[in-house]
Amino acid sequence: MNFRILGPLEIVVDGANVISTAPKFRQALALLILRRNSHVKIVEFIDELWSDNPPVSAKTTVQTYVYKIRKLLQESGYGNILHTRPGGYMLSISDEAIDLHEFERLVKESQVSLNKEDPEASSRLLSDALSLWRGPALADVAAGELLSAYITRLEESRFRALEQRVETDLQLGRHIELISELKSLVTSYPLHERFHASLMIALHYSGRRSEALDVYTQCRHTTVNELGLEPGEELQRLHQTLLSADPPLGAVVDYRPAYEIQPRGQLEHEWHVSPAELPRDIHDFTARSEELARITDALLTSQRLSEEAHSAPRIAAISGMPGVGKTALAVHAAHRVSPHFSDGQLYADLGSSTGSCQEITEVLFGFLRSLGVPADRVPEDQESRSRLFRSVVSNREILVVLDDAASMEQVCPLLPGSHTCAALVTSWRRLHDPHGAHSVFLKPFRQGEAVDFLTRAVDDARILEDSEAMAELVRSAAGLPA
Repeated sequence: MNFRILGPLEIVVDGANVISTAPKFRQALALLILRRNSHVKIVEFIDELWSDNPPVSAKTTVQTYVYKIRKLLQESGYGNILHTRPGGYMLSISDEAIDLHEFERLVKESQVSLNKEDPEASSRLLSDALSLWRGPALADVAAGELLSAYITRLEESRFRALEQRVETDLQLGRHIELISELKSLVTSYPLHERFHASLMIALHYSGRRSEALDVYTQCRHTTVNELGLEPGEELQRLHQTLLSADPPLGAVVDYRPAYEIQPRGQLEHEWHVSPAELPRDIHDFTARSEELARITDALLTSQRLSEEAHSAPRIAAISGMPGVGKTALAVHAAHRVSPHFSDGQLYADLGSSTGSCQEITEVLFGFLRSLGVPADRVPEDQESRSRLFRSVVSNREILVVLDDAASMEQVCPLLPGSHTCAALVTSWRRLHDPHGAHSVFLKPFRQGEAVDFLTRAVDDARILEDSEAMAELVRSAAGLPA
């Protein structure tokens, strides 16, 4: 039995796809597959299938879909891989049974080959990885909020692999072979300057410099008309190089910033600053021991259990009503685990609950500068900054704390991509993560916790000695520390 998500959703048994065409059935099945070998709660199925408007019978309906999935698996001889868990279900399948794992394995091996200065092998592995895609991820599944986040992450991985394969083929001198593909890519992605630059280089080395200059003209026309911006500095520099009477061949290739062409090892050697940006910890932090243990376990223990099999970073998400103490808990937890992240800790207040949301592009600029990237080496657009950020922190032990986030979609560009890194996110709403963030919902203090907190926080001895006054404070605070 093989599970395919890199294109239309399929379960292939003896060469035939056995999945039903019912939309919500496919949606529930896709969630189980993407969260394979993990506990998927019924409430997560409900959020995915009906978002904020579930029917009264939502739980029963989810159980019906799971029953149908189990029946399908049993009819195919694999009924023992779907398990009922407290409050949810788990689909147990090996990594080798899903096309996503093979894609990730090949991409990882291609990077190893590139670091060993073997671009031929890297290009071949990337081509094999990309050939596994049969169309957009989960192309025939109606995705809700959770699956949409997964699909975004999957498509970004595909896009990065495609970019890297094009770059590698350029280094190998396959200019003529690339022209047709790159023309199609710049048509599909008219604002993607990197593909335009690659096409300009391929045309130049194929003796078609005038066409290369036309590519720049068209790209500039698009960016000015649609964004009101001139093309980026690197693309402009490439354009100027091609305008010279007899441009040196090396100058055309070397126009690119080092972060786009250097192997990862060189990148880490050039820029290795260890930031320490966590806000000051609360010295008398109290209560929340259970939540604190869950967060630290999510950020540390799960790495040791899964780093050999998975390349995703560890993510913990704290949610709860305003004033319940999410930031204080996140900062305290981050300080507790910080010794395990020797390459640094990054922090950003995204400000979603105050109406003063930070621009993600600016947050990325701050992160890159904190990591030692010179300002003139930071690209202009968010997508390029996000890619550079993931490259800089790759294989380093970095903790990223993102406070007051609006959604997982907002924080995705700020997340590292390596299993050696971790992220801790807080939000007033429950977040869904493509790789299954460990979620902690923070409730108001219980009576005993509230009294303990006030005992530490209140200086007035008269109140501390007056049980009625203490009880009144606890009631008026409604269990909120803020």
